[in-house]
Amino acid sequence: MTDVRYTAIGHINEISRKLFLNIGLPVDTNNSYEFESYNLSLALPKKETLNVVLTNFKFGERELDPVENYYHKLEINLDADLLQTYSKIPINCENPHLLFLLVHDDALYPDDIKNLQKNILEYYALANIKNTHLSNAYQKGDPALAGKPRTLGMSIIKR
Repeated sequence: MTDVRYTAIGHINEISRKLFLNIGLPVDTNNSYEFESYNLSLALPKKETLNVVLTNFKFGERELDPVENYYHKLEINLDADLLQTYSKIPINCENPHLLFLLVHDDALYPDDIKNLQKNILEYYALANIKNTHLSNAYQKGDPALAGKPRTLGMSIIKR
């Protein structure tokens, strides 16, 4: 099997308005993973919406070794768990899919999120090709010097 680090599979439950994910991370036996999720949804022409959830994963400064399965489970309440700072557009559960971005960055700053937000359509196109995509698009300079992996995984989650 191929390396599935930082990518996800799952589904949206439109009745409970929850996003259920299995993520390509090792099993967290110590409960040491920290997640913070943001709504980055975009308005498109013809009053359509591109649903986007960005989740920041904090777990130290080293990049994870390759994993071959979606070991970690994550449930996100689309009404209560998403920070709305970067988009006032609510998640539309009637849309057939959602772009899920998983960032591994222990020091994610507002400017970092805004820079990611500028490239959403590019990330959507990359993830749409294979349904999941691990990218180095988020790297800024030498990540070893920055002291963090700054990794970006992109996945299309279907309803």
